[in-house]
Amino acid sequence: WITAADINPNNNIVGLLSIGKMILFTDFTGTDYFNGTAQNLTMPVTQKEAMVFINNDSLAITDEVFIGTGGNLYAFSVANFSGIPELNTQNLFSIYPNPAKEFFIIKPNGVKKENHTLKIVDTKSKVWHSENLNFDNTSEMQIQLGDIPNGMYILQITNFTQQFSYPLVIIN
Repeated sequence: WITAADINPNNNIVGLLSIGKMILFTDFTGTDYFNGTAQNLTMPVTQKEAMVFINNDSLAITDEVFIGTGGNLYAFSVANFSGIPELNTQNLFSIYPNPAKEFFIIKPNGVKKENHTLKIVDTKSKVWHSENLNFDNTSEMQIQLGDIPNGMYILQITNFTQQFSYPLVIIN
């Protein structure tokens, strides 16, 4: 979902902001923004709330503290932005079924064999489930949900250097 939007003073760049992505539209005619060139920038998953063009080439972005991260003000230059290929970090793991009822399955997609930590965290940063996982590129793991109540959660999978976040809906 979109949490913020702005247009630069020259009216030639439109920015849309979401929890894990910023999209910049350029090369549009009039107000036909979505038929212009869309450039995606994948960002860390935090609760991004606001963006504003400071001038024609610079943005300020804020995020709230959310699940133990955030609370920052970022400056971002779009002066030489030519589009950064979107990282497919969200495709490193397949999570299904989602919404989940009694369990869900995590399947790694080309993940290195290494230890990972899995956490199921609610929107108030409460950790409902945590366990260590060791993937071998082909294994899939079934995670039992136990008594976790219905709701929207963030599934966090971390290793020594990275954190991947996925939305998870639980309906019992």
